[in-house]
Amino acid sequence: MQLIALQKMADTQAARLERTIRQEAEAASRLFDVQVTACLKAARAEQDIVFDQMKAAVRRVQMSHDMFFRYRRGLYIGVGSLLALSVVSLVIVYQALFGHYRQEYARLISEVAYLKAIDAADVAPCGNGRLCARISKSGARFGAKNEYRLVEPRK
Repeated sequence: MQLIALQKMADTQAARLERTIRQEAEAASRLFDVQVTACLKAARAEQDIVFDQMKAAVRRVQMSHDMFFRYRRGLYIGVGSLLALSVVSLVIVYQALFGHYRQEYARLISEVAYLKAIDAADVAPCGNGRLCARISKSGARFGAKNEYRLVEPRK
């Protein structure tokens, strides 16, 4: 009988121990779940902060990128305009100078032709600042009153 009573007491103690272990395991499981949930919430909060910082950094990089391309486009437009204006001014200066010298060249060519005609004519100084010329007696007459005749070429 004592053995049976001892057996019952051992069974009761074993059942109580099992209940206590189960309760402690459930309590530990709940505490673990609470702590894991808290850790996960903290980790998610940190993750959200990091993601927000990354998004802000990406926005700043995109804004810098856009500004760089705007400045570069403006630089290209400015350089192109400067180049076009340089070419236009160069053409204007060339036309101004070349046009002037072209007119001067045409005038000098006509003077050269006149001076060649004088050089080829048989003309000599007569004295007192006058010129004498050998004229063609049978040549045509020129002038409004036909007072001029052709000068004979020099021999």
